[in-house]
Amino acid sequence: MPKTKEQNEQLKKERIDSIYRAALYLFATRGFNGVTSDDITNAAKCSHGLLYHYFGSKEELFQHLINDIVLKLDEEITKDVDFTQRPKFLIRDLLNAYLGALKQPRDDYACAIYLLLNLYIQSRFTPKVKKTFKFRIFENIYCTIEEGKKVGEFSDYPTRELTILLLSVLKGLSYNRINLGHKNCIIPRSEIIMKMILKEEGRNA
Repeated sequence: MPKTKEQNEQLKKERIDSIYRAALYLFATRGFNGVTSDDITNAAKCSHGLLYHYFGSKEELFQHLINDIVLKLDEEITKDVDFTQRPKFLIRDLLNAYLGALKQPRDDYACAIYLLLNLYIQSRFTPKVKKTFKFRIFENIYCTIEEGKKVGEFSDYPTRELTILLLSVLKGLSYNRINLGHKNCIIPRSEIIMKMILKEEGRNA
């Protein structure tokens, strides 16, 4: 019996989701150049023909995946963050959002955060992907800390170093979450991390 249009759409969605889940974990843990099409099709239990039917190349799949992750972060992880508040409260709430995502039982949040943060410090991805990459967490946190330093909220250490410190902490925690699993990974409170970048007199403000 032929499938209905709705059944075909559901089947397509399930196949794409399966490819996305497999590719997300592989790209996050191995980097772009460390993953082959064979790796993805084996993990997703699909054929090469099906992979290339939905995505013309590994690069295209990677770009689709990154765009979907950025959208997911906006819609699910940071949707309740007030980006107009004072810099130190914005950094605190962003940390709470990301740390809260890492505490979730679902693994895709940890993989997504690790993959995006890793793109800033690894060079093993194509220039085409790098050129169109729209996730700007480094620039956004840098500018927020810079604004906070002007009003005396953050430490006088170089803004670039403070930004790298925050992102490295998040990256390390997301790596631990991927490898240790939900039950065995301890995620610290944002207050502990904030103490590393706040001015001494502003920590209790």
